[in-house]
Amino acid sequence: MSEDTNFDPLSRRGVERLVNDCTLLLDYLSRMPDARLDWCFEETRGRASGTPPARMAAPPAETHSKADFLARLTTIGSQVRDTLASTFPVDSTEIAFLLAARDFLSAIAWPASVETIRVTQSYCAERQRLRQPLWRRAIAWVHGAGPTGPEEDRAVYYGRRIASRRDRYQFMLVSLAAVTIWLSFQTLVGQRLVLEANRFATQWAAHETNLRKASDEAIPLLRTRHLGEERFLESQPGFQRYCDYKINVHSSQLLAVAGGGAGDRSAMGVSDPSPGRTFFLDFNHQRLCDEGEALRYRAAALQASMQRWYGDIGPVVGLLRLPGEVYGIVYEQACIARVWANRALLDTPANAPRPSCSFLPARGGFREPPPEVAPTATFYVRAVGTEVFTGGMLAQLLPCLYAVLGALASMFRRLGQRVQAEALSISDHGGMRMTVILGVLAGAVIGLFVGQLQTMEGTETLTLAGFALLAGYAVDRLFNLFDNLSSRLFGEPAALVR
Repeated sequence: MSEDTNFDPLSRRGVERLVNDCTLLLDYLSRMPDARLDWCFEETRGRASGTPPARMAAPPAETHSKADFLARLTTIGSQVRDTLASTFPVDSTEIAFLLAARDFLSAIAWPASVETIRVTQSYCAERQRLRQPLWRRAIAWVHGAGPTGPEEDRAVYYGRRIASRRDRYQFMLVSLAAVTIWLSFQTLVGQRLVLEANRFATQWAAHETNLRKASDEAIPLLRTRHLGEERFLESQPGFQRYCDYKINVHSSQLLAVAGGGAGDRSAMGVSDPSPGRTFFLDFNHQRLCDEGEALRYRAAALQASMQRWYGDIGPVVGLLRLPGEVYGIVYEQACIARVWANRALLDTPANAPRPSCSFLPARGGFREPPPEVAPTATFYVRAVGTEVFTGGMLAQLLPCLYAVLGALASMFRRLGQRVQAEALSISDHGGMRMTVILGVLAGAVIGLFVGQLQTMEGTETLTLAGFALLAGYAVDRLFNLFDNLSSRLFGEPAALVR
């Protein structure tokens, strides 16, 4: 990449560059629909339609008409092209005219300039090359038709780099949008599971209270009636034993009590489809026991749903834990090497106790709770884990992802507008990366200061992520707001005081 900082208009190369710049600006103005060049000359101003441009300039001296201006530029261009390379093509007066003509054309071409037009043209050419199949690009590169080497112009170089970076960011935008939508869906599912677990815990607590009350009323009565039986002399601490008082009677026993045998029913061709009947103490006993069975079935269904949700979200958890796991492996291997080196240097006995090289405490396996407390204990552990994970997703990860999506959308929209106006500059190459970085920072700031927004039911929503998307889209104005706010609170820095 060659630098164009040393521009000498008194050299032949400088004169050729001036002619090329004027030609480039004239080509740009000829493609503009507002006829900016016609508004600057009295001869053609009456033929110009519409409203005058925002910026107008006076033409160079002695070229009061558009025809004279173009004729003189054409004459100088022909002299530069036809003159031998060993001789200087023009005199000082014509150099001054070229400088004035370039400034005049640059003024009316604003916001475009010579550099932005060249960067935009290089960007469009590289975009067209990247749209070709890979095998065609490989053939062109073999035949030397690929990007030029280190002697290429700076504007051409950065135009190609901006086009390549745009393709990478486009792929990142599509991938990030898919990941964000999937994580948002999983977060909503996790929120729903937490909500259902909380509702289940409330209903289970109410069921436990009713069951304890009924047990306190029924067990003393049963103890009085069955004073000599060992079964009722034991303590009755749990609500589950209240439902043990139901009696399962086989159908043959029911027929015997009713006065008929099973053989009589078979002889009549009548078969009892049910194996037996279950008798309860009263209707309240039956209602509470059936309610407990229904809650246990619901607990099993919710537990299966949570297990599936944990299986779906497992890759994300593993990806988040990957840096820590890698660090743990590296730390452990380095610790083992250090212990081995210390033993070798200090001549430590072989039977000496070896220090632990794990930087994490030992973690035991999860012990399943007993059946009597399984629903409440299991749902407490799983609901807390799900709530912590979804809360972290909503408070930190999703705001950053949505802010980056908004920043990328804003960047692509701004890039398209600048390409359309041929105002793509070299600074846009670094501005693209800075936009993504500021988007991540904006999402982190929002997650840090705003916190978790809650609904009437007490669960997190995606409103915070939507706000992060908006902040990422307007990330430049967001940090301008921070600058104004900090200036009002703490005053402007000494270097910024006007």
